[in-house]
Amino acid sequence: MDDCTKHPREIVGLDGSIDELVASISALQYDVAVSFLEKLGREYHRQAEADEGRGRNRLASELYHVGGCFLDAADAYAYDKGESLDVPLFQGSLDELVAAIGDLQYDVTTTLLDKLAVTYHHRAASVAEKLYDAREAVGRAWDICEPYMR
Repeated sequence: MDDCTKHPREIVGLDGSIDELVASISALQYDVAVSFLEKLGREYHRQAEADEGRGRNRLASELYHVGGCFLDAADAYAYDKGESLDVPLFQGSLDELVAAIGDLQYDVTTTLLDKLAVTYHHRAASVAEKLYDAREAVGRAWDICEPYMR
């Protein structure tokens, strides 16, 4: 498991804080927000497949669950409250942002998901529920990887 350390603790190209990123993501137009959540789901499924191929079945199981939570959140997001087509704090495409979030160390990802879930809680409770579920699964993934980070 020594390549757990490859995950960065910051998003390269982010010109702001995690709180500002969350605000930008939560302001995305409906169709873009759904696409973002779907892309995150596919990214975590891709990571799960890679870990499964390396025999890391516990980690793969948690990452499959995370991916499923993002896909379920995309399905649950049923109305448009957003205003923006992009995330102005991030210097890159939505796909690049998804890849950067997918590469984060899991403890950083749990913080991001906590903040996203709280933001969505007031707008779309079913989406927030899926994000909280994803946060729990990422936390379990961190518990698996954290001992290898020392």
